[in-house]
Amino acid sequence: MGEGVSFFQKLKPLLVVVALFVLPYFLLISYFAYSNNDVFYLRGGGPAWMLNPEDDRLVNEFPDDFPATYSTTFELTSRPVKAQLTLNAVRAYDLAVNGRRLAAESDTGKLNWKKPVAYDILPDLVPGLNQVTVHVRSRYSMTALKAEGFVETADGARVPLDSSPGWTVVSDFAFPPSGFNREPEPVKLLTHTTLAEDIRAGDYMREGLLVYPIALCVILVIILYPGLTRKLDSIASRLVPDSLKTEMATEVLYRASLAVIFLVLAVLLWHNFINYDPARTGDYEHHQKYLHHFLTSWRIPTADEGIQMYNPPLFYMAAALLFRLSGPSSLFPMVENCAQFVNSVSVLITMFAIFLILRRVLVGRLAVAASLAIAAFLPMSLYKAPSVAGDSATALVCTLSFYLWLRYTDGQKRSGIVLLAVSSGIGLLVRYTALFPFLGICAGLAYMFWQNPSGRKKLITHFAAYLAIVLLIAGGYYARNVMLFGGLFPINGTRELFFYRQTPGFRDWDFYTNVRDLILGNPMSKQLIMESFLAGTYSSFWFDGQHVFMIYSKVSKFTPYVVPALGLLPTALMAWGMARGTGRALSGGEGRGAFMAVCVVTAALGAAAFTLGSFKYPYYSIIKAFYLLFCLAPIVCFFGLGFEALTARSGRLAATMCIVLACAGFVKAFYL
Repeated sequence: MGEGVSFFQKLKPLLVVVALFVLPYFLLISYFAYSNNDVFYLRGGGPAWMLNPEDDRLVNEFPDDFPATYSTTFELTSRPVKAQLTLNAVRAYDLAVNGRRLAAESDTGKLNWKKPVAYDILPDLVPGLNQVTVHVRSRYSMTALKAEGFVETADGARVPLDSSPGWTVVSDFAFPPSGFNREPEPVKLLTHTTLAEDIRAGDYMREGLLVYPIALCVILVIILYPGLTRKLDSIASRLVPDSLKTEMATEVLYRASLAVIFLVLAVLLWHNFINYDPARTGDYEHHQKYLHHFLTSWRIPTADEGIQMYNPPLFYMAAALLFRLSGPSSLFPMVENCAQFVNSVSVLITMFAIFLILRRVLVGRLAVAASLAIAAFLPMSLYKAPSVAGDSATALVCTLSFYLWLRYTDGQKRSGIVLLAVSSGIGLLVRYTALFPFLGICAGLAYMFWQNPSGRKKLITHFAAYLAIVLLIAGGYYARNVMLFGGLFPINGTRELFFYRQTPGFRDWDFYTNVRDLILGNPMSKQLIMESFLAGTYSSFWFDGQHVFMIYSKVSKFTPYVVPALGLLPTALMAWGMARGTGRALSGGEGRGAFMAVCVVTAALGAAAFTLGSFKYPYYSIIKAFYLLFCLAPIVCFFGLGFEALTARSGRLAATMCIVLACAGFVKAFYL
């Protein structure tokens, strides 16, 4: 009986994670996918969706609309006796049968275009040649049409009207862009291979096939066969001299490892700062415009003044101030170099703050050192450091918020809540994504309120002070956004600002469930992030999937497969650690439990927002894991908790060797 209770207790954190986070996550995603008109999700089932083959070219023309006429022509050998046609279209359409207009579904916002509509087309059909025409309009996405139906004739013949290559489509512009096909052509059917046919074969693919299976086998051996890996610890213990097993020797080795991590990171950041061309940053000219704005004026621009000016201003102001103070020099010839420097220094300070967090959260020195190494050499942190965007600075202010929250939970001092509020307010002036640590901390204060009935009056006072200071620092900026744009967070994808289109322009079930490309896909293909949400996210987390941030333009063909494969074990440990962190939060207590509660809530909110963003803005450029850098501290803490569990189960040597190998691979890819 006792064993059953013990087993349940072990499963309890995992079950709670599923109940509190996984299930609501999928329910939320499903709601947006199937009910929200503004989310361009193409539901599966039934015939395939039909697409316009010219959309890939149309997207580069940036027209105001994407009208297209889909049609099918068929012949009936005798009098039709039964007919039905069901349509789904993205997003408004007119239906005509043999030239007679049958229906017009206007794009007023009230129409739920995701629900199929059935039409009785029998009265308009005739023996002989017939034509069904659907004129589709989609201002904010590329057109798509799904047709399902049939016609039965008196002589027993049945003519299908389902989506098929028998349908044709033509772009229907009043003033067509030059060079576009004005003749109908067969539709393109949306299938699992439609978007990424170019990465299905070739020597490049085959070279990478063995890497992931080998890495998976190593992970399974370490986790499932602890007796085998523990033997390695026994062998190593016999080989290590007794003089190195003392407490003093262990402490010296620990401090030396920390020194090596910080030294290598500092050299790496300096090397990348010196060698990385800032112009390779995504949207470089728009970040550049933002930086140069503050060289002539300290006025905070509005979101409609430039494509990147929707971002809060503090990072760009700091870089411009540094340039104004230093002036053009050999180190900072341009203001863009100051932005790179601010980012690089931010990474170094972030790692020190993470180290301070790990010392308080984790138990053993080995777990602290391993976790710090993963944080220091995390690819998405490394490849963003020398850019002129503010992602690394965001990671710094958010990490400081987590550290100050951890300090606050120890004593609940008034000065602690003030510093925490200042950090949160500054974070909201650096990037919108600082919202998630802010919400996590609010949830943490609610958690402490629930856990500590005797201190509730004090906590209410501190919560009020926290909100007041955050509003004092950042409230004015966000109030202006509401007044000017009707919302707190106007961004490039907002239709009233800089709405733009990228392929594919929609999402579907295959995109979110495709695991195959996580292992078989080409990590350096842009098509990968149009084919698989998991693969695109993973490749940008553990590798520069677009090869735009690499310091050198050429890398080994094998490297893009090896580096993500090395990230498999750390990824598994992060998931394991999140379950353990949830268990700590549920165990009660105002210290580490409250801290882990904030980490879990922030990570869950961030993951949900990242996924919903890929719905709301169905572009290839939205699938970038470095948007989650605000969550760096929780991610590293989860890894540390998972690493502690792994070493307790399977021994230290095998796990440590895997982490050292992974960090060496990351440094090799982004430095040497």
